[in-house]
Amino acid sequence: MTSIHVSLDIIEESLRDLAKEVISIRNTSSDEFSTSYILDPETLTYSYLPQDPVLEEVKKTTIYEKTEKLLKTYISSKNEKFLNKFQKGPAIDVSEDSPLYASLDSFIPSIREESEIESTIKIALEELSGGETTWRFELGLLDAAILEEDLKLGNLTLTKPLEGETEKSDYDFAPPDLVVHWHVDEIPRNVFLRKHLLDDEVTSVITKLRLTRSLNFRIGYWKSKSESVFLDSHRRVQEESKNWSKYQRYTRIKATKENSFSKSDSRKYQFLDRDIDLRITGCSPESLEGQERRVKIAFDMYMRSFEKDLIMSVLFMIIGFEALYNIGGQELRLRLSLNASALLNCLGFSKEDVCKSLYFLYKMRNKFVHGKLVKQQDMDKIRELYSKVQNYLRVSLLSSLHPQFSGNKWNTTIEKVQKEFLSESIEKLFDDLKKENDIDLSQVRKTICDM
Repeated sequence: MTSIHVSLDIIEESLRDLAKEVISIRNTSSDEFSTSYILDPETLTYSYLPQDPVLEEVKKTTIYEKTEKLLKTYISSKNEKFLNKFQKGPAIDVSEDSPLYASLDSFIPSIREESEIESTIKIALEELSGGETTWRFELGLLDAAILEEDLKLGNLTLTKPLEGETEKSDYDFAPPDLVVHWHVDEIPRNVFLRKHLLDDEVTSVITKLRLTRSLNFRIGYWKSKSESVFLDSHRRVQEESKNWSKYQRYTRIKATKENSFSKSDSRKYQFLDRDIDLRITGCSPESLEGQERRVKIAFDMYMRSFEKDLIMSVLFMIIGFEALYNIGGQELRLRLSLNASALLNCLGFSKEDVCKSLYFLYKMRNKFVHGKLVKQQDMDKIRELYSKVQNYLRVSLLSSLHPQFSGNKWNTTIEKVQKEFLSESIEKLFDDLKKENDIDLSQVRKTICDM
């Protein structure tokens, strides 16, 4: 059977006629747009549905029926190659094998004014030609702030919610303390994988924010909206619905140096976004070996260290340090503390503070794991050290991911720094590592540390 060929020129003409019909019907209607959210209780995902008062009336027209048939024919012919490949096997390349999808139920609500017709049709034709669609994201954070009115971190814009914009009814949970906006132009239009691609994009941004500064923020919600005229374009995911009453509050936190992102973080975020390969963070530990597996474990433990339970957070942090710094030998607690303190001292931290802090937390970890009582005075000290040691792990993790430590250079550096630090100056260590192993610790310090 020979398929009927429909050109984009024919589609364009039909869409223009349909748009004019939409405006004509809209001009005689007194009803207004409304919106509704439908919640999936399993995934806590809200789908945004625009309720266009003229949609059903437009569907009764001849031009609607004609345009719908043309679109279906055009899309079927374009997707034939994809479907044939899909039937042969699961090896679908997201970047090259994105099937087309178009719904007039989304196109019609996008036609609000006659002046918008040509620009809307231009977007529609780009989509039908296989172009990628811009997605705009919004991420609401709790327990994090900025000292400025707004802050740029790479492609992110961080803003304070305006007074009056954080009513509980708008969010169904505590109002956000900080809102993060960004957009992405390169998300493929694969209708089968779009949900996962959007989830991955948000996860990536959260990861980079966590690695930029050790702020114990919570995720309130995130939203995404497409500039598409054919896709169901809006998703909303609410993260902190469980145990909502426990965290209920109606006032924002006060911004301080300790709980805020700042201008100094811009350099670190941009470096993370541009130069650190975070693909390993999305892999399972079982699929990795050697140094890569150790880094992945350290990453997972760092992300788990934001748990609300303080003792569990300490356990996760110690496992992270073990993955990075224990490279064999006896006296694990002492070796870990010395290895970490030696390297972090080269990056500007106090060797004594790092060593004592890790040695103490490792001791507390052992007491807890072996069923012994952790005294109140020890708990107080753990709280005092928590943020500082979490930052030690953040810097250690980023160091292990730094291009300066590609290959086996991380182990080489740990061995050399631990072996020779007591008898040599930091400057001589810098020179030796750069000369013998092409490792420039000053570059690591410059790009990932606060100093």
